[in-house]
Amino acid sequence: MKKIFYGLKAGYNMADFSGDVKNTKILSSFHAGGFVEIPVLSKLSIQPEIVYSEQGKRHKLENYESKSHVNYINVPVLAKYYITDAFSVEAGPQIGFLVKSEDEDNFGKYDYKDETKSIDFALVLGLSYRLPINLFFSARYNYGLSNFNKLEGSDYKMINQVGQLSVGYRF
Repeated sequence: MKKIFYGLKAGYNMADFSGDVKNTKILSSFHAGGFVEIPVLSKLSIQPEIVYSEQGKRHKLENYESKSHVNYINVPVLAKYYITDAFSVEAGPQIGFLVKSEDEDNFGKYDYKDETKSIDFALVLGLSYRLPINLFFSARYNYGLSNFNKLEGSDYKMINQVGQLSVGYRF
């Protein structure tokens, strides 16, 4: 049996909402977590992860700007295919568990966790390159699949979209 690897990673998020939200801009934020890589075939592994991810958006009107922070503990389970020994592509589903949902503007901070669904779903697509010293770099896109707005009587859609650049180490 091939060796099971584990590791840590962290990086930069470029987050925004899609759906019915207008006039948004990318929110720069971060993610950090760990993973296990379980070989299945010679070039295929399964990689479950647990990642804290600060997501959200910036909203700008003429004289008003706000930031929405919708933070999750994300659990992607990815199929990872090695094109070469160092370069891989990965894809799979992700479930996110809401940690914080807050708006921030010039007047203060406003918690809206009660108006946000506690579970979020996404499809993850990515690329990864590992150096011989087990340091790796990856780029991913988390394509949101679910509307996380749970305001009663509202059909207003808010869907997470997140690009990620990561650096990590595989033990």
